[in-house]
Amino acid sequence: MTFNEVQINELRSRFSKIHSVDPCGDAYDGMCKLLNSLDLEDLGALAGANIKFLSKLAANRIIRHASA
Repeated sequence: MTFNEVQINELRSRFSKIHSVDPCGDAYDGMCKLLNSLDLEDLGALAGANIKFLSKLAANRIIRHASA
């Protein structure tokens, strides 16, 4: 899966409306499952896209991959 600019903008717009994410909740679990299924190219696209919550989680996955 490769994210295009329209998809990135849509994610940025939707996540901008979220005020908090419960790390014990289903939404967080779903985000993590999605991020864990992505390759480094897609994680890099999300990490650099400045998407509230999602970009930092994607960057964490990249760091973990590099240190593994």
